Amino acid sequence: MKIIVAHSGKQHSFQTANALNKYGNLYKYITTVYDKPFSLTRLLISVLRGKNKRKALSRKNPNLKDNQVKQFYELRGLILLFASRVPFFFKLFPNYFQYVHDSLGRKVANYAIRKKVDAVIMYDGDALCCFKILQAKAPHIKRILDVSIGSRLFSKSIYEQDALLFKDSCIFKEQSYSLNPNVLHDIEKEISLSDYFLAGSQFVRRSLEYSNIDSKKINIIPYGIDITKFTYKVKSKCETPLKLIFTGNDMYRKGIHHLLNSVSQFDKTTVVLTVVGVFSTNEYYYQQYARQENIRFTGFVTHDTLTELYHQADVFVLPSLVEGFAQVCIEAMGCGLPVICTENSGCNDAIVDYENGFVIKAGDREALKSRIEWCIQNQEKLVQMGKKARETAISYTWEHYYDNLNTVIEKIMNE
Repeated sequence: MKIIVAHSGKQHSFQTANALNKYGNLYKYITTVYDKPFSLTRLLISVLRGKNKRKALSRKNPNLKDNQVKQFYELRGLILLFASRVPFFFKLFPNYFQYVHDSLGRKVANYAIRKKVDAVIMYDGDALCCFKILQAKAPHIKRILDVSIGSRLFSKSIYEQDALLFKDSCIFKEQSYSLNPNVLHDIEKEISLSDYFLAGSQFVRRSLEYSNIDSKKINIIPYGIDITKFTYKVKSKCETPLKLIFTGNDMYRKGIHHLLNSVSQFDKTTVVLTVVGVFSTNEYYYQQYARQENIRFTGFVTHDTLTELYHQADVFVLPSLVEGFAQVCIEAMGCGLPVICTENSGCNDAIVDYENGFVIKAGDREALKSRIEWCIQNQEKLVQMGKKARETAISYTWEHYYDNLNTVIEKIMNE
């Protein structure tokens, strides 16, 4: 088989390429920004320092040879990376994001046709232009869409319900790009052009079925983690106050407003919350809760610091409104933390209530508060739940992902 994996960014596309390469099915991995000899990325790495250099160095897949990687529009990709960190850029150039995706898509499609490949795997929001050309000029090349987060068409209804219920429109401001009618139209078209779908969770499956996709075309393949990076520290007991931790970009999409509201109803002798991840001091949720005595915002932390914070915590909480498969939950479980997550987090597929965590309905503040109260009243049970969480995390490896993906690809290619 000759299969192309293409992504304008990164996400878990390195692992998808690794999976195909392991079984000899990868033809090329195609992207924009990549650390190759004589590339602009390599030149930038030589002058970058600190956190930015570490991020740039991650743009190389150690499991692929350089001749297995093809770059198109590297400069455009670098500009997009810079722009994604400057919100004002999108006010000036709102269509640049799609411009880069479409440019890469055209190149990938024409390259795939020229090289007579069997299939192209691209990612949601990236694939429209490529799949449109392939359908018109080479319909025999299978078009596989890897859907890394709940479909935006389905997500829109979730955001609307949340904003209506809590009289809070901040979610619309945060998600203004993804909720743009033109973007939603493109997503709908992209889905209709896809032959098959790869989904990380049951939630992503539900979001695709919302768009009337035949469930037989949807293949659930959970992502993995490197379990060796998330060490398990045995606890003898949990002590008051209950120590909660949240990790991720502090966004309304991740339900941060619900978590902060629930925790603020406890005093610091009962519950404390550590919020790890990039945040803006201009956000309403931060201004409302930054002075709360039992809530601490750390900002970005390194991997070593994050692991230590996990070891200090009792329970991991992720009350997301929309995810794909929240690997951060599995990482926390790898460190021995039971999890409170929502049915929209993707990682809820790995959770069994009262065994290794709890699953609640997204946006249900009362349920979230109730689960926190249970943990306060049953702290002696959290240690055993943490052990079960670690056992669960061990089964979510990238090696399992590789095997599961190739089984699915074999099935697709034989149909």
